[in-house]
Amino acid sequence: MSSPASTPGGRKRGRNTNPPTPSSEDPTSPPSQRRRGQDSSTGDLMPMPTSPATDVCCGLVDSNFGFLDCFINLPPFNRNPTERSAGHTSQAPSTDGAVASESNAGQRLVIWGTDVNVGTCKEKFQRFLQRFVDPTSTEDENAGLDLNEPLYMQKLEEISVVGDPVMNVNCRHVQSFDADLYRQLICYPQEVIPTFDMAVNELFFERFPDSFLEYQIQVRPYNALKTKSMRSLNPEGIYRAVPMRVNPRQSNVKSVYKTHIDAIHFRKTDEKRLHGLDEEAEQKLFTEDRVQTLKELAAKPDVYERLSSALAPSIYEHEDIKKGILLQLFGGTRKDFSQTGRGNFRAEVNILLCGDPGTSKSQLLQYVYNLVPRGQYTSGKGSSAVGLTAYVMKDPETRQLVLQTGALVLSDNGICCIDEFDKMSDNTRSVLHEVMEQQTLSIAKAGIICQLNARTAVLAAANPVESQWNPKKTTIENIQLPHTLLSRFDLIFLMLDPQDEAYDRRLAHHLVSLYYQTEEQMEEEFLDMAVLKDYIAYARTYINPRLSEEASQALIEAYVDMRKIGSGRGMVSAYPRQLESLIRLAEAHAKVRFSEKVETIDVEEAKRLHREALKQSATDPRTGFVDISILTTGMSATARKRKEEVAQALKKLIQAKGKTPAMKYQQLLDDLRGQSETAITKELFDEALRALADEDYLTVTGKTVRLLA
Repeated sequence: MSSPASTPGGRKRGRNTNPPTPSSEDPTSPPSQRRRGQDSSTGDLMPMPTSPATDVCCGLVDSNFGFLDCFINLPPFNRNPTERSAGHTSQAPSTDGAVASESNAGQRLVIWGTDVNVGTCKEKFQRFLQRFVDPTSTEDENAGLDLNEPLYMQKLEEISVVGDPVMNVNCRHVQSFDADLYRQLICYPQEVIPTFDMAVNELFFERFPDSFLEYQIQVRPYNALKTKSMRSLNPEGIYRAVPMRVNPRQSNVKSVYKTHIDAIHFRKTDEKRLHGLDEEAEQKLFTEDRVQTLKELAAKPDVYERLSSALAPSIYEHEDIKKGILLQLFGGTRKDFSQTGRGNFRAEVNILLCGDPGTSKSQLLQYVYNLVPRGQYTSGKGSSAVGLTAYVMKDPETRQLVLQTGALVLSDNGICCIDEFDKMSDNTRSVLHEVMEQQTLSIAKAGIICQLNARTAVLAAANPVESQWNPKKTTIENIQLPHTLLSRFDLIFLMLDPQDEAYDRRLAHHLVSLYYQTEEQMEEEFLDMAVLKDYIAYARTYINPRLSEEASQALIEAYVDMRKIGSGRGMVSAYPRQLESLIRLAEAHAKVRFSEKVETIDVEEAKRLHREALKQSATDPRTGFVDISILTTGMSATARKRKEEVAQALKKLIQAKGKTPAMKYQQLLDDLRGQSETAITKELFDEALRALADEDYLTVTGKTVRLLA
């Protein structure tokens, strides 16, 4: 009995009683690609009739359907002239043995969609296991093994003794032994690794037939030269939901379905690109007309001012702050000297905004967050250390411990905006030290030890502890942040309320104009936001400026001059971190001009912007001079000198009292205030006591001061 065929790919074939249609084709023509019934594991379909191959190829479809041959509507696949797919080779017998031998000559079976032949792959891997010798291997890697004997055969013997069915295979060894096998492993790991498992199990039980293992040996390759994270691949596919049974023996399913993505294709992304586009989308975005428009804008002498005014145009003034954030968006040039042992130098610019409440700090952060595609926004009060870094959780499906990344890792190659920075706990702020300098995040939790990339620029905002900025206190005293963290910011700006009538009038006029101006007037006044995004993306992608000789000398002179200014007054006004900040700012300014070289004009603007930031954040309120020690050590040179003077005066006062083993705290403070010409606060007195305690001169117990010497 035979059933009529409705489609070429979906017909069932039984035993056909009709005479086969004669074929005029060559009897050596290839048979159909798949026969129903011969490779079906269900047994529903009847086997193929034992008819000649020529009849099977061309006589399967009635001529009334109008099909010319049996290859129509079959899945397309790439066929090499010497290769046949393992799952698509006909098994129909031929009437002529010579013809069959000719058609199969020079052909080999490969896995569908690959060039992997299972038999050849197994033979190559078994040959690798039996012959590979690595005399240059270190003793730490192969402790207790003979380096002159095949390495992995000794590991097989170790498996037979220990009973641990896991074989770790170094991919570098595979690459040095057989480059083609290594290529197949990298390109088709899903097909090659199970083949390795079969090969090693066959070899193991041939060599140790009496051994017993609880599980089959698993091959675990490591040390591959080429790996890709899922974020870099940017996969796209079909989002599917699959029901999960409560009990495998029952039909009841859980209310929450298991989800996964059937990947269709992926797009490689570049870490330097602001938009993270693939090549096709990039060509659509940066057309010739668009590139010409961007280059014409870059050629204008006031492009720096145009772009800074286009950044958050609704916020009045704060031009230097906007310019600093603009340079942060462009970033410096990333330099990698890890091969020479000098490590990596970060290219991201970190900025801190601090000052009075209601001065548009949060609005600036929100604007930058909405502008940058890969960015994260978080608040200090609602953030924890694990929320910023990473935390360990149990996977609901595999029940294994997995690592979930936080805001700093998710904003890799972007900007992390942190509001209410001063309200963070000390434990939360401590995780930022490594991220803001080394651009990495080290994790050691629940047996998971790894190092994640966190190449992110930090834009933070902080309010003073007294709700209003106190000009008589330093920056650290106002916002109560550790100096070790403040020194990692390239620019620290103050946003204060000047409380000036003329300024208030200009600000009110600006705010009111936002309500009565039409959209056309605002578009004419400010630069289009799409142009700003494309300008930044193009500069980050294609512009990588390098220091010129003139710019290098200008940076050296600027750093030396900054050191000289402080040395004359006995204070430090610059550290190497300030020089690195100048380099990053100069490179970012060169990117604004679409210049491949950092010139003197870029260094001058970097110096000016850095100097303006220091005037606001690192000025000693007692002397009025800029003292970078406020940010790097937490105390100005004047305050440090004052503390030493009070400590020496207190020591002389104690010596004048004679051999008194114990003194009251309050009495000693009153006596010191009585003989001092300047006011001595309780905090300054406590610092003087701590300084003398560090010298092992005295100790403080409650309200009693006891001498040790």
